[in-house]
Amino acid sequence: MNKLRPAGAIRWAAEIDGIVLLNDQTGKCIKLAYPQAALWDFITRGDSLKQITRKLALVASLESAAAERLAAEAITLLMRDGFLLREGIHG
Repeated sequence: MNKLRPAGAIRWAAEIDGIVLLNDQTGKCIKLAYPQAALWDFITRGDSLKQITRKLALVASLESAAAERLAAEAITLLMRDGFLLREGIHG
């Protein structure tokens, strides 16, 4: 699987109740509550999708299948809204 990474113009800040993401190119701002905020943290650390879903299951007390669904949904939304990119072979 290709790695995931924040899009180039993204800034983020951790807050008590989540993570705020700002796309400097589009001006779009979103707030991720937990456990989606944990997913963002795992992505920025360079974790693989397998590592991300395993960690999500642990931190959110989810079964593996539920953690996979949560990760897939959040990743889809973050990519759709321009906050997340999938790195290709040439990254």
